Amino acid sequence: MINKSERPINIKDLVIDVPVLPYITFNPESEISQQDFDSMNLFLDAEKLSNPSEYSYSLYEFAVMFPGITKRAGLDANSRETVIKNSLSKRFDDFAIAARNLKVLVPDYFSNSPFESGYENLLRTTREAFRKRIEHGGYSPKFLEQLLAFKIAYPDLLKTLGMKPEAWNQIKADANRTSSKIAYFGNARVLFPEHQDESLVDKSQIAVLKRATYSYRQDKNWKRYLDHGYDLLLITADKIVVDDNGITITPKISGLLEPVAVSIPETRRY
Repeated sequence: MINKSERPINIKDLVIDVPVLPYITFNPESEISQQDFDSMNLFLDAEKLSNPSEYSYSLYEFAVMFPGITKRAGLDANSRETVIKNSLSKRFDDFAIAARNLKVLVPDYFSNSPFESGYENLLRTTREAFRKRIEHGGYSPKFLEQLLAFKIAYPDLLKTLGMKPEAWNQIKADANRTSSKIAYFGNARVLFPEHQDESLVDKSQIAVLKRATYSYRQDKNWKRYLDHGYDLLLITADKIVVDDNGITITPKISGLLEPVAVSIPETRRY
């Protein structure tokens, strides 16, 4: 006879069922460690000196991925000057990206400076060029990125470009002809919020992107981490709002991980 305390253990009784989520989550701000943040900060400082144009781009991605840290830390005078100087030196084909970076990173300058009036002709040229490209159809990933940048910088002017709701079907067709649908989807779902829940990519493709993003973080390859992480956040976000304040992203919450706190001194630069 076997006593209750001596009854063989069924290993299946020790297995805890973890729910399989129907979606993939990514919440970089809750996952970043202090060590990784310090390392990323060093990368941004180095890029600011070596490549100011890429620095503004990386800093924009950082600000979107880590809005709480960005708000607490702020930009120092030298970083502000670098972003402003770089933004004001762009040609019309880079104008939307430059305006987006400036609005998100230095909003007071963007709102109160002669940036818009001083670049009135450049803005007009950009709008006309975008209108013509939209008329001819065809939405490359780069053009979608520029359109989203334009929407973030000038949300009230996007409707003046003549982009119709049917363009979503054109974007789907263009994406289906390539092997890089992810390059289309992140920007497209923000440009067409009515289709935000309609994915152009399947879960397995998003999982590959997430693994790559985490691999870059582990390797401290911060340039690729920010590029991939920004795309991943656009694709997996629960809610994305573009308004006069810029872009605000609310990640989906899995409920399976506790946030990792990162203490940022008030004087901390990035």
